Amino acid sequence: MKYLYLHLICILLASLRSYAGDVAAREWGPATNNVKMCIMVKDLTYVLSADDIIDVSHFIGRLSHQSDPISSFLWKSLTHEEQVMLKEYDAQAHNANQVKDIIAEDLNKIIGGTNIFSWERFSGVKVRGIATALIFNDPTVNRGAQPYINRMLLEDAFPSELSRTKKAGERRIKIGEPVVLTIIVTNMSTNETFQLGTIGGIDDDYDFSFEVIGPSGRGLSQQERQHGRSGAVNSLDQKIRQFAFSFKLSSIYKFDQIGTYTIVARRHVEWPGGGTQHVTLVENGPTESSFVLEESFFVVSNPLTIRIVADK
Repeated sequence: MKYLYLHLICILLASLRSYAGDVAAREWGPATNNVKMCIMVKDLTYVLSADDIIDVSHFIGRLSHQSDPISSFLWKSLTHEEQVMLKEYDAQAHNANQVKDIIAEDLNKIIGGTNIFSWERFSGVKVRGIATALIFNDPTVNRGAQPYINRMLLEDAFPSELSRTKKAGERRIKIGEPVVLTIIVTNMSTNETFQLGTIGGIDDDYDFSFEVIGPSGRGLSQQERQHGRSGAVNSLDQKIRQFAFSFKLSSIYKFDQIGTYTIVARRHVEWPGGGTQHVTLVENGPTESSFVLEESFFVVSNPLTIRIVADK
């Protein structure tokens, strides 16, 4: 059992290290006290189309041979008739497009379902860091993100067969669409714990602040945020090392002009643990206590450029 836990920890750390390939160094903000932050535009599109299956023959081959745990899982989710159709697939046949549609439909059922991740099922798969961070984060923070996570997991399991969702930040956003950020904070230290205060509704988190420069070159003014903070706290420590949050930036800024916007985020971080409480017990008397605040600082993100385009 001890070796199993060590194996699982090694897989998790390897997954987190692999994230360097997803977010280049230039996409992180500067490190402050061993903490750094990255912001990206969250791609809300998780529905997979037939065109997203870029190598149908190889994909069907992996599924039908059940050559790995995730392929076996997907194959067993198909009906017997669907399995027969896939085994008889011919790219030149008249029903080739129908087969792709069936595959896409079945995958979307899985994507829209419950969490498909398990250590055994994704053994040997290089899972991108953002998916790992979302999987191990507080599910109440990432409510509604499960289909997004499932699609990323399938893309990572079938990198040459399925088209990867466009990298956040590379796509244009139509005017009127929500601007939702994925915000990732990472702890570079191996022996220190940093504390992040988080809340149930991340849109109400005043520990985040933003600077948004509009197409005119001027800074945008924030709209009033709703109130209703809670006191939930998550520690960002050396075990998980990364936290990912979703933030609907268009709830506090109006992106109502065509053109390019530049966004920089700032996040308040407490180190270490936000403070130390000293308690003194007095015999036959009241308990005396004091609370000493420790150092706190702001971590700054990378500058993110997005382009708002006309809705045509």
